[in-house]
Amino acid sequence: MLDIWRRSVIKLKDILLEDGRTKDTAGIILVSEIGIVLCKESDYWGIPKGGVDIGETPLEAAIRETVEETSILVAAGGGHVNSQVIEVAKKKNSRGGDYFIFTTNLKLPIIPIKSSEHEEVRYFDYTPENVDPRLEGLI
Repeated sequence: MLDIWRRSVIKLKDILLEDGRTKDTAGIILVSEIGIVLCKESDYWGIPKGGVDIGETPLEAAIRETVEETSILVAAGGGHVNSQVIEVAKKKNSRGGDYFIFTTNLKLPIIPIKSSEHEEVRYFDYTPENVDPRLEGLI
């Protein structure tokens, strides 16, 4: 019941804030030696992702959303935690905007911390059956 309410509130917020433009989204495939970090949406597993805010680049949005949804902070140019973040695909999101997909390799397996936006966040060493179809061939 809580999940239905949460999705309804998010949908309503999106409708009220919509200004007629399509909103781009961006996310990062986080790869480590123990697997890939995926977030459980209501119907499928996907990468940490979200909307690109006004004045923000898709890469900045992807990094912000990754921190918000997993508590894993990556550096765009790479660093002690991760390799350089690179764009690997651009697809369409459910609202007709662009969906920018980036990837990075984590240099150590950081434990993700679930946000209130998801049912679960964890590493997978295999591709689950119900994964976001836009990620096919990328993970």
